[in-house]
Amino acid sequence: MGVRRLAIVDLESGRQPLANETSEIWVSFNGELFDYPMLQRELEGRGHRLASRSDTELWVHLYEELGSEMFARARGQFAVALWDRRRRRLLLARDRVGICPLHYAEADGWLLWASEVKALLACGLVEARPDPVGLDHCFCFYSAPARRTCFAGVSALEPGRYLEAADGARRVVQYWDLDFPDRGDERRGRTGRLTDELGELLGHAVERRLRGDVPVAGYLSGGLDSSLVLALASRELGRPLPAFTIGLDNAGPDERAKARDSLRAVGATGHEVVMGRRDIAEAYPDLVRAAEVPVIDTSSACMTRLAAAARDAGFKVAL
Repeated sequence: MGVRRLAIVDLESGRQPLANETSEIWVSFNGELFDYPMLQRELEGRGHRLASRSDTELWVHLYEELGSEMFARARGQFAVALWDRRRRRLLLARDRVGICPLHYAEADGWLLWASEVKALLACGLVEARPDPVGLDHCFCFYSAPARRTCFAGVSALEPGRYLEAADGARRVVQYWDLDFPDRGDERRGRTGRLTDELGELLGHAVERRLRGDVPVAGYLSGGLDSSLVLALASRELGRPLPAFTIGLDNAGPDERAKARDSLRAVGATGHEVVMGRRDIAEAYPDLVRAAEVPVIDTSSACMTRLAAAARDAGFKVAL
């Protein structure tokens, strides 16, 4: 197992892969466990010895406590690979709604996995060939398939699932799904109480995502959701959160005026990335190379430039 790490929590001692005390259980991990401070205290209270402050290390101890049930307990965004040496058992898992990608393939008797298809192609065992069905899905439904990719022989692990490989066999298990109430079973109550509860849930969700060891910025369109997240994060931090906004120059609806209104309301500093039609077109090669699928929504091209501007300003995390 190998990792090219984006260090967010415990920058110094979180090198991967990480193992438990006996080196029998190993993990590599892309993403973040948002509840890692509480999990660290809980596991230490149960007698586990932690060698780092990294949220990555928590996976091996959660596995000791819960086995594959740990994925249902996890709160965060993740693609994780865990190897149980003693039982020769491999677990690959993806977060509930699929924020972090996870791809796998079988070739020459090997099970291969990676966060990006490019890594599978680089190993030399997987040939870069198109999957006509996966491509057809993209152009029919304007989205990537759930299980297939646009590459023949390469599959995507679906959100809310883990893959178990042991004894020469593998299976995919769903550990979570959206749950909508039937008509008549909805929760009902006074509007004030429900809005207060929604505010608490949103505030808690934002607070969880501010727990890393690196600076955090915000993406801001001036719309309701991005403005609300910026305001909640600024309130939690006790200072305005820097924000990055896309401006469109004769290339579509320009949201800079609304974004500036939101910045003034919060007292935040704004950074604007202005793009025209040519800029969007020139961003497409990098965009498709990163997405590894045909991309129909041109706003995604703008997002690649927005992410680059945030990175160049010294930010690894954006809400």
